[in-house]
Parts: sequence; structure tokens; C-alpha cells
Amino acid sequence: MNLVDFTNRFSSESACEEHPIALRWPSGFCCPKCGSRNAMRVQAAHRRNAVNRVPLFVCKDCHRQTSVTSGTIFHKSQTPLTKWFVAIYLVANDKGGIAATTLERALGVSYPTAWVRLESC
Repeated sequence: MNLVDFTNRFSSESACEEHPIALRWPSGFCCPKCGSRNAMRVQAAHRRNAVNRVPLFVCKDCHRQTSVTSGTIFHKSQTPLTKWFVAIYLVANDKGGIAATTLERALGVSYPTAWVRLESC
């Protein structure tokens, strides 16, 4: 995938949210606690920093809340998924490796954040 195709496909936070959902649950959401497929997707407005957080899936049978990012490199990250995806793209498409300072400039994040992203990828 070239850079133009990548930016067209993953240009928004919602597009970046849908990709791991499709990878994690290819045949639809399955509750990790009870195995039920009966769930609803919520974006709770009362949650701290709710606008920037990924939606939760709530099982209608056991009421367990599951985030698509739980158990992944994105878990508990304050960095938007769009920046994560660009970081992964840059790391994956650079034959010689990419410096944290280059990632810092490209993503507009701090050096420690860029370093952590490189370690996770």
C-alpha cells in the first residue's frame, strides 16, 4: 500500500477504529467473558476525555465492557489511533529503520512518545 492509499484509507479516527475491530472480531463482536455475540457499541459522553476515546462494546448478557484496544499496543495510549497508524506505516516501510527524532517530527509528538511508539511497533 502506498502513502496515498494509506492516507485515504486511514484518514480519520473512526476509520482507524474500524480496522482493529474487523481484525479482532472478523465475524462480529464476541464477548471475552461469556462468548455472547449480543452486544452494543457505546461512546459514553460521561467518560473523561470521551471525545478522544475509542468506543466500548457492552455485552447485553453479562454487561462486560470491552474496548477494541484492550490487550493491544494501543491499550491505555493517549495518542490518537491516526498517529499510531502513521507510525506503524512509517516503521514498516523504512528498510533501514526510522529514528525516534524523525517520528517525532513526522507525527508532531514528543520524543519520549515517539520512542515508546518505536519500541511498541
